[in-house]
Amino acid sequence: CFSLILLLMIGVAGVALGSARNSRDQLVHMVVASNGRLIDLEAMRQHLVRQGMYAQQLAVVTTQDASLARMQDIEDEARRYRDVAARFAATPASPEERLYLVAMAGYAAAVVEPLQEARESVNGFNPGRAARILNADVLPVHNRWLQDLDALLQWQYRKIETGLLSFDENANRSDVAILTISGVALMLAAVVAWW
Repeated sequence: CFSLILLLMIGVAGVALGSARNSRDQLVHMVVASNGRLIDLEAMRQHLVRQGMYAQQLAVVTTQDASLARMQDIEDEARRYRDVAARFAATPASPEERLYLVAMAGYAAAVVEPLQEARESVNGFNPGRAARILNADVLPVHNRWLQDLDALLQWQYRKIETGLLSFDENANRSDVAILTISGVALMLAAVVAWW
C-alpha cells in the first residue's frame, strides 16, 4: 500500500510539472505571436494617420519645397505601411484575418492613382490641387481603411482574451486533477495509518 501511495504522489508531481510546463509554453507562444501582430497593426494604423496628417498640411504649405517635402512624407509613410503590411500578411492568418487583409489590399490599390495625381500636381507647382485630390479621393478610403484596421485590432484583442480564458480553463483542469490524485493518496495514507 505504501508503494501505491508513493506512486500516486509521483503521479501528482508528474501532472503538476507537465501541466505547468504545457500551460507556460502555450501562454508564451500566444503572447509572442499576439504581440508581434498587434505591434504591426498599430504601426500600420500610425502610418495611415500620418499620411492623412501630411495631406492636410499640404493644403496650407506656402512654398514649393514645403509641398514637395509633404508629398514625399506621404509617399514615405505609404511605403512604410506596405513594408509592415507585407510582414503582417506573411505570417499565418485566420480566415477572419484574411478577409481584412483582402479589404486592406483593395484600399491600397484604390489610392495608388490619386496619390500619383497628387504627386503630379505637386510637381506642377499646384499643391492646392494635390490637397483637394487627397481629401476627395484618398481621405474617404483611409477612413474605411482605418475602420477595418481598428476592427482587426479588436478581433486580435478578442483572440487574446479567448486564449487567456482557455489557458485558465486548462489550469483549472490541472488543479482538479492534482487535487483529486492528492486526495486519493491522502485517503490511502489514512487507511494505511489506521490499519
